[in-house]
Amino acid sequence: MSQLPITLSGNLTDDPVCKTFDTGSTLTRMRVATSRRVRTDSEDENGNAQWADTDLLYIDVECWGQLAVNTRASLAKGMPVVVVGRLVSDKWTDGEGNTRYKHIIKANQIALELTRFQVSSRSTSVQKHTPKGMEEVAETTREDIADEVGTISTGGTSGAANEPANGQAEGQANSQGGAGVDGVIERNGTAEEMSFADREREVAEENRTPVSVG
Repeated sequence: MSQLPITLSGNLTDDPVCKTFDTGSTLTRMRVATSRRVRTDSEDENGNAQWADTDLLYIDVECWGQLAVNTRASLAKGMPVVVVGRLVSDKWTDGEGNTRYKHIIKANQIALELTRFQVSSRSTSVQKHTPKGMEEVAETTREDIADEVGTISTGGTSGAANEPANGQAEGQANSQGGAGVDGVIERNGTAEEMSFADREREVAEENRTPVSVG
């Protein structure tokens, strides 16, 4: 069963939090508040229909690599965003031995929602775009963030995907990530262990050299 793609828009409840690892990986997490607008039976003094927020949802979003760097450098608390990714669930045991679950979105696209914003942008490759009257944007790199927040040791070799976070055995890491109900993927471990091990496996898969046949 394939994972369910999900797209949502909402506002950041706080500034994105970024972590860098000694393998060269970069992780950014943020929480998005989103809701559905519904028309009520009430009207204002001018006779205009009143609207209200319902189905309020707070959900954590995580992203890796250059997207993590750009998100950390570009977004802040209160900004409206559009997130595209896939829904997964974390499963872990708390200090009292209780099994806990938490749904998150692993994002592959994050954008600023522009209904009420204008932005100046800078490409992390070549191009940049600065509207008239706005200051040019200085690029923030992974190294800049690492200098600010520090680097987390994973016990692995830099650039390699051979050791999950906090010394988890490779067999344990590879057992994480089975397809669950409604396409939601259940991943075991603490949030930090699960996120790092999961991303390292993805990197290893991306870097695998295709085997030629014949």
